[in-house]
Amino acid sequence: MDKNLYGLLSTLYRRVRKLYPDEGDKLLRELAFWEVISALRGPDEDSVMVHGEEMSTTDLKHYTTARLRAILGMSEDRSSYCCDVNSNPLSDEEIVRRNRLLDACSMHFSTHFKDAMVTLRGLGYPVPAKELDFHARKPEELGEVNK
Repeated sequence: MDKNLYGLLSTLYRRVRKLYPDEGDKLLRELAFWEVISALRGPDEDSVMVHGEEMSTTDLKHYTTARLRAILGMSEDRSSYCCDVNSNPLSDEEIVRRNRLLDACSMHFSTHFKDAMVTLRGLGYPVPAKELDFHARKPEELGEVNK
């Protein structure tokens, strides 16, 4: 597998084109690719308000964009990326924290991220089913989602 950014995005686009061939709906193909690359950009905010407390989006980025990078195939040992890569599946507590932070950030980023995760799973990328649960606010509410 190609590990540089261009190669990873090219692989993603090839998978999207296979799922949505030329004779299919071009809009669906472009939208699928757009959701992932938009989510990779990360949230615009530097901080969010969670239950009246201002919090840095550093954790949110670690639970979202860093996870997307790993799912796409970026490895942690690639210092040329100059960004966080989170190769470990999120724990139940991290998923709940991610969901709370997603609630607090802009709907724009939140929607791109959720759609990107569902898209990547549909394209055969290794997205843990549990990480598709965007509704749980307590660990005991988590369930595996099959989308």
